[in-house]
Amino acid sequence: MSLDRTFSTAAALSRLLARCPALAADSRLLALASAPAAPAADDVAAALAEPLLHPRYTLPIIGCFLPLAPVLLERASALLRTAAPALLVDTAASQEEEEEAGEGNTRVVEFYLSRGRGLRLHELACLALSRALDLAPYLLRYVLNYFKFSPPPFQRLLCRGVPSTIPTKELHLLLDATLVSYRFLELEPRVFCEQWDWSCFLDLVDSTADYLLPDDPLYSVGLDFRWCSIQILMVVLKASDGGIASFGLGADAAFTCLLRFPSHSIFFVIVFSGC
Repeated sequence: MSLDRTFSTAAALSRLLARCPALAADSRLLALASAPAAPAADDVAAALAEPLLHPRYTLPIIGCFLPLAPVLLERASALLRTAAPALLVDTAASQEEEEEAGEGNTRVVEFYLSRGRGLRLHELACLALSRALDLAPYLLRYVLNYFKFSPPPFQRLLCRGVPSTIPTKELHLLLDATLVSYRFLELEPRVFCEQWDWSCFLDLVDSTADYLLPDDPLYSVGLDFRWCSIQILMVVLKASDGGIASFGLGADAAFTCLLRFPSHSIFFVIVFSGC
């Protein structure tokens, strides 16, 4: 946005590439940036729809292209709609297929679907939408349009059920999904309390009290997972903070988790857009 309040796609794209140099490796974005004339808004939105879903680029893209945010979300949702059945579950057969997209992997949809990780793609989409909604609350309608054809952000928990034990890798993934779910409730509690059935978190809290011992290296992750699940129930049930103790989480442990939120998860690495 210039000083005279006019928006230029060329200037916005130039700022974005200056702040995120890795995006210049994307041939579509580079072609638009190198064009002699300012690129059309539709062309820019089409080129940015997939990078928008990348955790490192959501905030810079929305920040630089805020006037185009509704179109960006529509384009991203349209891409994901074509893969809607795959968003329900991960089918990756090996740990090698469970790698995350790096800075240079801007074609996020293709990256995860080709590895059988549609559910992880859905979780990234939920993260991107929650961040966009945080920056621009008027985007709520576009966020809800995505959830018309996709599962809730805690689909991983619904797929797995309430586990008796949680493998290390799965614990981190469940924490990520729970954090994103809680973020939606923080942003629009009235809307999202009614959007989904949250009862699975009640079963989860009842079953995770003794997962990890205090000397376990994953103790803090398990504690954060439990704390976040309890916070979700507090919002859904419209309970006071005093209700946390009734779920067996002490005040000191709860305060420690609060201090770590939201910086403890790789999903919530803060990316300053500077736009």
